[in-house]
Amino acid sequence: GVVVFVVEDHTLPLVDISVIVRTGTYLDPVDKIGLGRLTGGQMRAGGTIGKTATEFDEQVAFLALQVGSSISPTRGSVSLNCLTKDLEDALDLFFEMLRYPGFDQTRLDLAKNQMKQEMERRNDRTASVERREWGRLIRGDSHFTTTQRTDESIDAIKREDLLAFHKRFYHPDGFVF
Repeated sequence: GVVVFVVEDHTLPLVDISVIVRTGTYLDPVDKIGLGRLTGGQMRAGGTIGKTATEFDEQVAFLALQVGSSISPTRGSVSLNCLTKDLEDALDLFFEMLRYPGFDQTRLDLAKNQMKQEMERRNDRTASVERREWGRLIRGDSHFTTTQRTDESIDAIKREDLLAFHKRFYHPDGFVF
């Protein structure tokens, strides 16, 4: 049931895989704004069920992989870039991350603190204020692109919430490779 598009180019010994996930921060619960963004980032940063975050990072570095995961307002994305010779090992790590993220609590706490620091600095640049206020004027206060994170909404997000968000949206029906 997964949609897959393949474009072959044998000029370089590289494999580049991108997965679009049918999800987005627009699905954040009102009392947990930031859940989608944390889920997307912590899929990569938080290890897997079978590997600690440090072990996962070490294997990614050893194979010289580029692995990423994020969730934007209207979609999620997961990516892998590797040498062709390392494809089998890279795919094992990639699919382990995609299917069984660990969401390490220490790294989650760090990411939540970083989000709070970003909030403290969100008025430091006029372009940021202009963009935020323009969106609010155009779409209103309750549109998903203008709803602001708060300390309370970030504090309300627990590891179990990330696991539930992942379970709800990260399945083959929701992927385009």
